[in-house]
Amino acid sequence: MIQKVLTEYNSAYLQITGNSLPTVMSTGYEFSGDKTDHPFQVASQVDRMVRVITVRHIQLGAYYPEPNICVLIPEEYDTLPESFIDQSRKKKDLESASLLRKIKDRENVTCVFSEDKPLITTTPDRAKLTKVHKTPISFSSEFTQGASPTKDDIRGFKQVSQSHFHEKVWYDNLFINGTIEVTGCTLAHCKSLLAKIRNGNDTEKNQSILKLKGYITPGVVDAIAKAAIEIKQYVKKFEIAYIRSENETKLLKVLEDLDIKISNFSRDAILILAQEEILEMIEDELIDPNDLIGLPLKALEALFYSDEIIEMLKDGSVDLKDLLNLYRITTQKYKQDFSEVLQEFQTAVENGEYPVSDILERYEDHHLHLEFMSGDPTDIVLENSDNEEIVKFGIKNYDVDIEWIREELRGDRDWDSTALIDFDVAIGTYEEDYDSDSFIGEDSQLEDVY
Repeated sequence: MIQKVLTEYNSAYLQITGNSLPTVMSTGYEFSGDKTDHPFQVASQVDRMVRVITVRHIQLGAYYPEPNICVLIPEEYDTLPESFIDQSRKKKDLESASLLRKIKDRENVTCVFSEDKPLITTTPDRAKLTKVHKTPISFSSEFTQGASPTKDDIRGFKQVSQSHFHEKVWYDNLFINGTIEVTGCTLAHCKSLLAKIRNGNDTEKNQSILKLKGYITPGVVDAIAKAAIEIKQYVKKFEIAYIRSENETKLLKVLEDLDIKISNFSRDAILILAQEEILEMIEDELIDPNDLIGLPLKALEALFYSDEIIEMLKDGSVDLKDLLNLYRITTQKYKQDFSEVLQEFQTAVENGEYPVSDILERYEDHHLHLEFMSGDPTDIVLENSDNEEIVKFGIKNYDVDIEWIREELRGDRDWDSTALIDFDVAIGTYEEDYDSDSFIGEDSQLEDVY
């Protein structure tokens, strides 16, 4: 187990550092997020990405969590020469920072905070309480049940303890590992300038950067500014991808009116059902969300990312339960790709020769029925004249013009000379209808020539 974990971690770190081992490495952590903890899971993902981005620019500019920090032991040692304990501190917490403040003095220190393979842990009680007043952090009930967050929910992420998404936590932790030196001003003043670099307008940012370069090495200030820009870009992309849309809000109201719990669906499932056309069909009662509860996400994607299905549901040629039955037969009984049979099913329905219930019943009895119901049985047998299973199946179950097929095989010079023999063997007539002379037929005159 330990070897497996080390192998996975190494693969994550070496993607960034190449073949050289970093001095310090971490992938951070994320909360596991059961239904009630869903907001804290998402909040932990945002916190971790802010740390990842920061460390890309300032190696020790974030807090490295103790449960998931790896430190390279020097070759001449059997254990770490540095200690997690800082005797100068009254409180014996911040073990990671205490250790890194010593490790930074090694030669050629390299640090990695990878976005791959985070440590997954349960949400601690402290993370659910505001830092100052120790009151429960609240999120919208819909988000708590698994839907997308609102803007207010995303702002609430900053209240989660130790989250670098909070500006103050972010700029406090730029200094926590002791790698950024400040001269000529108080740390508090520097942090006030950093707050403007993170969230101020362009004028405030530029002025703060210039001032800060008088107190901190200019190259470090530039790195901090780049980190702040990248964090802002990440947050913007996150909000675009995650903030609850108008359609999703409508869907959640419909589910509430139908007395369906939002927690019955994952966020990914909710986003599928909130598509314009799907939402309209739910509102028009062409789709009953109750029928979709417990359906795997893969099934929802197969059903509602298909133009064929949308078309059939809209024109009323099939109902949702028929399609769910088709999906079950295809994926569970035949282990086939659902998308591969949809076109045949739609064609069989459009042909109108068989009711939908008969199509499904026959298909469940044998997968070849769908092919024959969606095409011309005689043509299918002709195209597969050398396939004994298909030939016999078609002749047994459908009206197939055997004589026409034989004429086609006999008269079409593009077919192999054995095609007719193969076909007749498949239907069991070769021995009855052919002896060596009759098969040669008119070409038997060739025997006189040679």
